[in-house]
Parts: sequence; structure tokens; C-alpha cells
Amino acid sequence: MLDPEKVKEARETISGVDFRIGSGENLEFADGCFDLVIFTFSLHHQNSETAIGEGARVLRKGGRMLIIEPVNDGEIERLFGLLRDETNEIVQAQKAID
Repeated sequence: MLDPEKVKEARETISGVDFRIGSGENLEFADGCFDLVIFTFSLHHQNSETAIGEGARVLRKGGRMLIIEPVNDGEIERLFGLLRDETNEIVQAQKAID
């Protein structure tokens, strides 16, 4: 879960960075304005297809998208699965990536 206080702290202590709180499903940026879009362990927490589409929309021609997601049979996911089973969400994210 995103911590607004940590984002506020980052804004106050790190210069030259535009910190924003939002969703990958509705990026508030113009079309084609980034060279790189990164999703790190976040697609399975939202509508993955929508987020990937939004990421593609804001990429410049020739830009790259890096997606890092857990896998259901990974060691960490098996451990976290004891606390909260995200199997369905991870499967849906993988389908959107494919």
C-alpha cells in the first residue's frame, strides 16, 4: 500500500524528481512523453491490460517498457501466499503481459 507520508517525505528531501501518486490505469501524462516506463510488482494490483495500454500510450516511439512481476511458483510468492493469496491477480497480470 502506498504511504502518502513517505511520498511527502521524498518530495521534501529529494530534489529534481517529480513524485506523484496515481494509478497505472490512468496516467496523467501526455502521449509519447517518456523513453522508459517501469512497472515493478504493481500490475497485479490493478487492471493489467489497462495499465500496459497506458504505459504504451505515454512511451515515445522506440521507447521501452520494463515489467517486473512475481510468479506463482516463485519462492517469495509461495511465502507471501501464506499471508495473502494473489494467484488469480498474478495470472491475470501474466496474461496481459503475454
